[in-house]
Amino acid sequence: MYMGKHELIFSVGFGKGAQREYAVWDPKKLNEPVLPFVSIDNSAGVIVPFYDEDSDLIFLAGKGDGNIRFFEVIPEEEPKKMIVYCSQYSSNDSGAAYGAAPKRACDVNANEIMRIYKITGTQAQPLQFTVPRKSELFQDDIFPPCRSDEPALDAAAWFGGENAKPKTKSLEGGFVARAPQATEFSKQSEEKKEMTEAELRKSHDELVKRVAYLEAELAKANAKH
Repeated sequence: MYMGKHELIFSVGFGKGAQREYAVWDPKKLNEPVLPFVSIDNSAGVIVPFYDEDSDLIFLAGKGDGNIRFFEVIPEEEPKKMIVYCSQYSSNDSGAAYGAAPKRACDVNANEIMRIYKITGTQAQPLQFTVPRKSELFQDDIFPPCRSDEPALDAAAWFGGENAKPKTKSLEGGFVARAPQATEFSKQSEEKKEMTEAELRKSHDELVKRVAYLEAELAKANAKH
């Protein structure tokens, strides 16, 4: 998986002992990894990686797994600290396949930074990864301009050997501020509903039983003294 923002490659695979692992490479020096192979676990499912370049988070979803781990990328740190484990989503339902929606499809009103679709049986379950914020304003620090759906080059320019950086777009246009809700109070009626004869008899019987129970408990306490 190419992390073009940092010009690095993140790879996942299996080690000699059949353990799942990841590594980071410099595409200009593929003879040796920047971050040597790091063991994840000993499961047999193939890992599907997803990268959110805006938040610098990597999501690892394994086929047959119920959980999805996510890591933060800190390329300026020393190699051993450049991939930091954050947390994981856990579920008892194993995933057969996964797919991620583009960032522009995320719900900015809910501070959703990643949406991964998990296939379980005949269902496609959307998993939303959100950043908790108390503010009800647009969070521009977690939603910088993302990749647009508009191509940076046309076919002729691309076949002509031209290069161009992807075009970006702001997600602020999709943000809808919630209108403040006025607090309302309603006075409850003080009228008391009259009890029926059956309800009065039932209440009386319950009170008689309660008094008899308390008298018996009091007699037991006096007998001990």
